[in-house]
Order: sequence, then C-alpha cells, then structure tokens
Amino acid sequence: MLSQKKPPLKFWQDFKGPAAVAHRGGDAAGIEKENSIKAFEAAHKLGYRWFETDVVATRDKKLLAIHGRGYQLRPNKDLPSRTKIGVTAYKDFAEMLIGGEKVPTLDEILDRFPDIKIFIDPKTYKSVPALIKCLSERPKDVERVCIGAFSKMRTIRTAYIIRKNTGKEVCTSILGPINAYPIYVAARVKILRPFAKYYVQETNAGSIHVPYRWLVNSPKAGKKLIKYAHQLNLKVAVYTPNSEEAIKELIKGGADLVMSDRVELLLSLIDKKHKR
Repeated sequence: MLSQKKPPLKFWQDFKGPAAVAHRGGDAAGIEKENSIKAFEAAHKLGYRWFETDVVATRDKKLLAIHGRGYQLRPNKDLPSRTKIGVTAYKDFAEMLIGGEKVPTLDEILDRFPDIKIFIDPKTYKSVPALIKCLSERPKDVERVCIGAFSKMRTIRTAYIIRKNTGKEVCTSILGPINAYPIYVAARVKILRPFAKYYVQETNAGSIHVPYRWLVNSPKAGKKLIKYAHQLNLKVAVYTPNSEEAIKELIKGGADLVMSDRVELLLSLIDKKHKR
C-alpha cells in the first residue's frame, strides 16, 4: 500500500489543474527575451501566476535568473556559457543584455512578483549555496518556490539546508528524464513499485517534471505514468511543448502543469479546457 497522504505544502494549496506555467517567462515580450523582467511582466499581465526560471551563480554568488549555455552547441547559442558565468563577477554582468534586456537576479523576480509561485532550477553546483543564501534570507518566500535540479542530490541538499535555516518545509520536484525514469518504468512494471515508492519518499518531492514527448509519443505509457504518479501523491508537470497539437494532447492526457514558451497559445488552450 502507498503511504498515507501528507498535508499539501503551501506551494500546492488550492491547486487546480491543468495549470499554465510560463517557461523562463515565455515569449509574450519576444522569444529572445527569455528570463528577463519584461518576459515575466508580459506573462503576468496575461494572467500567469506560475513561473519557471533557471538560475546560475556568478563568481561572487549573485544568483542570475538565466539558463546559460550548457554543453550543447546549438541551443541558447546567444547566451553566455554557465562556466563563464560562474567565474565572472556580478558587476561584469550587471550591464549585460539578453535580447536587449538586463539579466535579472532571482531576488528581483521575487520582489517584482509577490503573488506568483515559481519553479526554480539551479543549473550548476555553484548555484546551490547561492540559492540557499537567497531563500534563507527571504523566509517568507520559501513557501512559494519549488526547487528541482537535474541532479537529485543537488535538489535534496538545497531543500535540506533551507529547511534547516528557516524552519519551513521546502517544495521540491523530481526533474528530468534520468531522475523521473524509475517512476516511468515502475508505472508499467508493478514489481518495481516498492523501489519507486522508496525513491519518492527519499526525495520528498511534490511533483515530477518530464519531457512532453514522454506523454505525446506514447499516450498509453503517459497515462500510466500520470495515474501512478497521482497514486504517489505527485503532480505531473511537462516541459516544453510549443505546438498547439502537443499542448492539446497533454491537456487531454491529464497533465497537471504544462510549461511552455508560447504563453499566449498555452493559456488560450487551457482556458478552453476549463470552459468545457
């Protein structure tokens, strides 16, 4: 049997899906302005109250709301590499423009939008102490953030120390295909479910975030994943569908949260779902 349901964290209180999430602020201000204040302002004006952002720390531990270029050669080609950000002082980024916009800090986003909830992905190990410091100094904001990294241990360590510093429970997510795969497999292979249950208890997560193609390319397996995740008291978030067809399929399939760059399209389709 699955464990008894825990009281929902404040992050999830009054949650009603499907919810639209502005991925890195979305494209309402222009696709090239991702993660900028203007991007989030445009999404907020449309009615978004769920945001997602990546964070990367500078050399002096300032937490920039930026994805940064990873090891891929093509994606985010106009962004600085995360390695470069990590060895550069904040003052050297203070005037840097992405799509004509200044790169904001996480503090600036939290200050500017006090009524939103936000998923935060610390992209580098150096981002962990900076994120811990940021949220430990802002205990009132801990309950409106959800932390999830592609490194499971990075997520667990960040949440543990913030909880220790503030005395507040931290919402976390199981993020990415590697971390989510044990649950994806256990949804189809029942003999593995005791291991998956333990895995979720270890992470203490409230949601699982998976590539949208997992659900779109194999709807049957996707439905099993959603059903089993709900049995484990996990919300299912999908990233990053940007076509009308894919978004419709995900809403129809029962995803709890849909993260997209195309914020106007996503909101219109989710509104139609609620109006039916």
